[in-house]
Amino acid sequence: MQGVFFAPAWASSLDQWLFYEQKRMDTGVDPLKIVSPDLSPLPSQYRPESGRYFLLPSLWIPEGEWQAFSSSSLPASVKSDIERMDGDKKAFRLFVHPLSQK
Repeated sequence: MQGVFFAPAWASSLDQWLFYEQKRMDTGVDPLKIVSPDLSPLPSQYRPESGRYFLLPSLWIPEGEWQAFSSSSLPASVKSDIERMDGDKKAFRLFVHPLSQK
């Protein structure tokens, strides 16, 4: 199936998931259904196929100022990176792509 990513059930680690996203994902699209974006102006370090990591700036947004969801099934190590308490109010982390800040 073109343009759809299926993670194998055994892909439990982030590195395995990234490998499948970056190297095995079919990026072809049906031109009758969707226009494929032109990635040529995108610097190579931000393209999935480069396999590179890059830092994402983030903002903490208080609960109620945007629509966010939380899952009780998130591992504590992940949850602590994306949720926190600011005083008596919960805040959620919003990640921002570096190129969107220019």
